Amino acid sequence: MKQFIAIVAAGCVACATTGAPSGLAADYDVRSILSAFQAGTAPQGRPVSVSGYLTFGDDKHNLWASEKDCRDLREAVPPPGDPAWRRCVALADYGRFRSKLLKNDGKSVVITGTLVRHVPDPDEINLGACSDLQISLGGEVARVAAP
Repeated sequence: MKQFIAIVAAGCVACATTGAPSGLAADYDVRSILSAFQAGTAPQGRPVSVSGYLTFGDDKHNLWASEKDCRDLREAVPPPGDPAWRRCVALADYGRFRSKLLKNDGKSVVITGTLVRHVPDPDEINLGACSDLQISLGGEVARVAAP
């Protein structure tokens, strides 16, 4: 019986260690959070973890569905309102995470923060934001995890 328990315990440890690295579990990927937003079921104003392809720098602060989506949009530059713009979520209030975000530019990450929608005023310029749906990194739950 003790041998059986030891085997089961070893199996449980193996299962626990073969999943995503610690801190990388996501509630959504970019496509699913955008779909939930369109359907009116996104957890706006609440903490959320979203996985995606990060582009971050002085003129960009976005989490994309994939590297290909980012590249395709950058090459085509569709007009505002084009469905291609619905493949990313912008990051907001990221100041304390700036160095970690810069380090992970061009990589797959999991961003945890508060999901918010910010529709810019007509005279407001929001450089580098791909979407009015944003993940705010200003709260206590905020974190950036990368492999």
